[in-house]
Amino acid sequence: MARRIACGRGLWAAALGIALGWAPPALAFPVVRLLLDGEPEELGLGGEPFRDLELEARRLRRPSFLVDEEDGFALLAIDAENTLRLKAGEWAGSRASDRRVSLRTYLPFGDVLAGVRLGLFAAADHLDSRVEVVRDGRSLFRLRQDRAFPFLGMAVALPFGVALAAGAEGLDGATRWHLEGRWTLADRLGAWVRYRDEGFRQTATIPQGVATRIHSPVVHLPLDFQRAATELGLRLAIDPFWVQGGFLPGRLTGFWAEVGARPWERLALRAGADREGHRIEDRLSAGGTGEIATVDLLLERFRLFWGADWYVGPRDRLRLRHVISRLSAATRADELETQAARAFLHVDTDLGLLLEGGAAIQVQQIGLAWTRRTSGGLEFSLGAQYLRAHTLPSAVSLISHVLDRALAEESVERLTAHLLGLTGHVRYPIGRFRLGAAFGQLLPLSLERELAPSPAPPSPEPSPKAAPGWLQRLRDTLRTTSGGSRLAFQVEVDF
Repeated sequence: MARRIACGRGLWAAALGIALGWAPPALAFPVVRLLLDGEPEELGLGGEPFRDLELEARRLRRPSFLVDEEDGFALLAIDAENTLRLKAGEWAGSRASDRRVSLRTYLPFGDVLAGVRLGLFAAADHLDSRVEVVRDGRSLFRLRQDRAFPFLGMAVALPFGVALAAGAEGLDGATRWHLEGRWTLADRLGAWVRYRDEGFRQTATIPQGVATRIHSPVVHLPLDFQRAATELGLRLAIDPFWVQGGFLPGRLTGFWAEVGARPWERLALRAGADREGHRIEDRLSAGGTGEIATVDLLLERFRLFWGADWYVGPRDRLRLRHVISRLSAATRADELETQAARAFLHVDTDLGLLLEGGAAIQVQQIGLAWTRRTSGGLEFSLGAQYLRAHTLPSAVSLISHVLDRALAEESVERLTAHLLGLTGHVRYPIGRFRLGAAFGQLLPLSLERELAPSPAPPSPEPSPKAAPGWLQRLRDTLRTTSGGSRLAFQVEVDF
């Protein structure tokens, strides 16, 4: 019986830990959005931390900015990302990937009344996302979403610099709203308020039979990333300076802020910071038993970044970016009465189990990109980025209120990863059409593990072999790890 309880509490901790992100740190990269993030136009730098409000408007994330457009447009985009795939080692078989097809269109109707402009916008998206964690050949965690959702709305410009937009999106049989109001003064001062229902609700699955010595049912963890986000924003431009930012009130306050200056006609300097967070409060359920635990998961990302844009000539531009990111997660899960013991041990015993802990990843990125526009209209960008990520000290503990002590504690492995990103983007106009493509490839250079110091040997031993060189470490890493790639195509037409 004691052995069954020991195995059961270990499985219970492992199941919750894996479900809440207790997995190889590399699998957290998609959540942190470290590299290969953003629109295809921004992929030449490996992802742009600064916000382009006009570009966001053409993606219908800020449709009130479109009312000043004289022409309509349609944009078809196909985006595929193979985030990670491990081919060898303890976590061989683990993978994460995304596929997205989207269509955006805006149709202006011009002045319907004196000083009143009207436009309609619509979008349709299909998203296929998959994540699987495998350890020692056994699937521990699966997460998949396959969704299609339409978006339809209207934007209107009113006198005195006022613009309004309203749209509705259909998702899983429910309607989600986008409401937006904006005011501008002579293109120097602007303020806006935006409300948007965003995010998805997913269910992570831990398959049946994860444990080999005791019964382990299938376990489901709802991950509700849905939220109603309100943004209050401001933009001010007084040559040669500008500032813009947004504040997101709520349970987890978020913000983004950017400042910039152009001390010289060909040089622009800028700096910024942002913070966003997600909190999930739900219940873990097991097959055949029902709900077994309450779950409280907190995710937070904070970034500091700066950059420089140097216009070398009429056709060339160099961009430099430096980003410091930190992703942290805090976990708490309480057993519901005796449900966990009944699910894993088939005994009606109240162990008063509590799982709590946290983890954090800190990342530094340095990116450099070159953009050229030719006389024929062809524009292309090439970029490279160095990324260093390491996990911070953290642990997950399993505590029993009944026994008034910790039953188990697992420290998160200290890892440091060095990666190189190579990216590019090309766009070519053909009449009213613009064809674009972008690629990104993340190359793992090395992975360092911090090992606990071993006690001194009682007797002299032969000196260890020399550590492999950087080239051999790179070959070993490329042989065991793939992924970190993104490929995007888009066709845009004005009418």
